[in-house]
Amino acid sequence: CDATLATRGAIVLTKWAPIGQLTVLSEPACSNQGRLGRDQDSRYYYSRLTTQAEHLQALGHGSTFMGLSADELRPLHVPEPPLQRQCTITEHIA
Repeated sequence: CDATLATRGAIVLTKWAPIGQLTVLSEPACSNQGRLGRDQDSRYYYSRLTTQAEHLQALGHGSTFMGLSADELRPLHVPEPPLQRQCTITEHIA
């Protein structure tokens, strides 16, 4: 099993039916998907990914239910400013 413990505050993004739903974990949980690095503000990425939910849904494919592959997510552009700038941006949009 490739599952590891995702910490409180990690972002969860659904890749399979439904696509593009987001949440920030309030408790640790197991995950076998990628996570943000240590010097990232999950609130910043949550706010940026939320604005792209419709785009994520449009990228979906499948016959039984819609899904996204890592190849489809890889080109998704989310600006990566330094941590302090992420925090400043998040404070102004919250």
